Amino acid sequence: MKNNIKIAALFAALIGVLIWTSCNKSTNPTPTSQNHGVSQFRDDPPDPPTDCIEFPIDCTPVFLSHIQKTIQFTSDPVCLIDVEYDVWICSNNGMPGYVFFNNFEAKPNQTQCTSIWAHWYDLIIDENWEQLQTEMLQFLYDAQQVAEADYFKNEAWFLHDCGDLINVVYSDFYVNTCWKSYFRIIEENGIPKTDVKRIKCGLGCCRRSSLWCFDPLSGEPKQTVLGTDKVGSCSGVMDPVPDGYIPFPPPFDQCERDCKFYKPQ
Repeated sequence: MKNNIKIAALFAALIGVLIWTSCNKSTNPTPTSQNHGVSQFRDDPPDPPTDCIEFPIDCTPVFLSHIQKTIQFTSDPVCLIDVEYDVWICSNNGMPGYVFFNNFEAKPNQTQCTSIWAHWYDLIIDENWEQLQTEMLQFLYDAQQVAEADYFKNEAWFLHDCGDLINVVYSDFYVNTCWKSYFRIIEENGIPKTDVKRIKCGLGCCRRSSLWCFDPLSGEPKQTVLGTDKVGSCSGVMDPVPDGYIPFPPPFDQCERDCKFYKPQ
């Protein structure tokens, strides 16, 4: 059971006694009825899809917000990325004890992260598909890490001090692992550029579980990674491909990805 793994990892990480409510998983979530932002992976339904999320059986999930923002990715050179994701919570006495990130998407910003786009363009022109796939997976992993840290630094008002072992906040960050890669070459101001899209082709996800608290000494949120696993499978209907996009050639046109980039260091 995932809960047992989390508790064991938490004891090892904090060397303390954590009182935690049983969190046996259920695959029948009860989402609330709200209408918020739109992911690239959906068409703005009344309720955002939960896809891979496994809510605790004693949890009444609440859709908290849809985040869509530009955040700093690297500092040398400065690179900004555009990210979006949904945030769900389980409430514990009015305070979120569990946070779920879902429908995550990230891209290098077209004007403030040209170095990555230019590099991907060169790899496509050189038909170096293997390196391109590897670097795109690494980018998605790094972007997820940056986005989660940014959320807990700027959005999570509910974090407790790290000395409070009772009220630590768990997070599950889901990244879809069922997608096919498509690209197109565009030209702006006479300069050729590439645009790459990940087209969803199933409901499988990589789930990275962590606990978060606020470190008063550093003044920053602190993450303890508990583990990574795979949830769901790549069965289901594929999303439509936008006009003008070309699929990556075989064998790089597969749907299912592994979670090797999401393993804790």
